Amino acid sequence: MLKTSRGFSLIELLITIAIIGLIAVVAYPAYDNYIMKSRRTEAKTTLMEMAQKQEDIRSDTNSYTSDMVKLGMVWADKKYYDFSITGAGKSTYTLTAVPKEGSMQLKDETCRDFFLTQTGERTAKNAGGSETTKDCW
Repeated sequence: MLKTSRGFSLIELLITIAIIGLIAVVAYPAYDNYIMKSRRTEAKTTLMEMAQKQEDIRSDTNSYTSDMVKLGMVWADKKYYDFSITGAGKSTYTLTAVPKEGSMQLKDETCRDFFLTQTGERTAKNAGGSETTKDCW
């Protein structure tokens, strides 16, 4: 009587592990890129929310604010970008989003920093400081 073997051979297991490894090598960078893009969207959305709050404050006080607390935003849940306001006055402000230290967004070479002014002018800069607005906004 012949004995039939059950299970997988060592070669079959090695081939399966190699295929899984190749899929992981291709998929992981694409996943990282997807995650960075979604976090960019979060930063741009937050800047737009801040701009709306600035307009609300200006309609009440006839001036923009540089006080983040007056904007009423919750910053504790913003894990990947630091937000700031510069040049706030009666008629101007610039909102800025830059990656937090230690954040994965620091690896984003294309669209690292985002800016939004009171006129709605949107600007983005890459890791080298060159403007990349067309690709990022």
